[in-house]
Amino acid sequence: MLWHKTHPALNAIIMVTFGYSVFAFSDTITKWLAQGFGLHQILATSSLAGLLITGGWVLSVKGWKGFITPKIKWHLWRSLCVLLISFFVVKALPLIPLADFYGIVFLSPLSVLLLSAVFLKENIGRHRLWAIIVGFAGVIILAGPQFNHMNEGLLFAFLAMLLISTGIILIRKTGHDYLPLYGFYPSLLIFIVNAPLAVTSFEMPDIHAGLIFLIYSPLILLGQLTMSLGFARAPETAVVAPFHYIQMLWGVLFGYFLFSDIPSLATITGSSLIISSGLYIIWQEHKSHIARQIPEMQT
Repeated sequence: MLWHKTHPALNAIIMVTFGYSVFAFSDTITKWLAQGFGLHQILATSSLAGLLITGGWVLSVKGWKGFITPKIKWHLWRSLCVLLISFFVVKALPLIPLADFYGIVFLSPLSVLLLSAVFLKENIGRHRLWAIIVGFAGVIILAGPQFNHMNEGLLFAFLAMLLISTGIILIRKTGHDYLPLYGFYPSLLIFIVNAPLAVTSFEMPDIHAGLIFLIYSPLILLGQLTMSLGFARAPETAVVAPFHYIQMLWGVLFGYFLFSDIPSLATITGSSLIISSGLYIIWQEHKSHIARQIPEMQT
């Protein structure tokens, strides 16, 4: 029997963790690209690559009919969320410290938990709730937000957090669908909006930057597809929500290995709490899986 059917929770955890890890890596590339290229060019280029890859995928396997799905309204609503998230993130980051930004955005696992209980009628579970709270405490210790920059940047970060949470709920509402469609429709909308704006400020990349663009664009798509598939396949949203925090851990590691940032005691303490919350979820889901298997083996 297939792994994703026999171990659905652990399989979803692996996919979501991988997806968010890819996003962390692509964020590092975004920071480098933003030093020499405009936002609209970066978004238009990456979305065009995603559009060509996923569009070619659908056409080669299912033809033009592959783009038609009964769940298209959920794909379009989520695509709008992805577009607005990119806008609010870019608006927020220049106005507030990165620590304050993370302190707000990483409320999303808690927000997702509440939204899934209200709109999807999912059971949160006490151990999952505590794991998310402990993980968020780790983020606060690690990031050390001060919230002393009281401006519209905090509002933009909060709106981004709400849209991230809403996007995840929309993935759950979409459920199982043809995999490339999770990347096709967001890429299509982002390209339509950013391409006209990118033309006016286009900078021709050199060979080195061109290679970075070639790596960057498929990475964005890979993270989007694996994260979406993980949330779609998870038994409940609460199983995978805490693994959003993996992005913060990768940020610490990239800072150390790429920029020689030595982790402080707060960084080590916060990271330990985040890792512990994730391992606790994995352990609890493994126990639940074993408990479900025993009655089946006895019958």
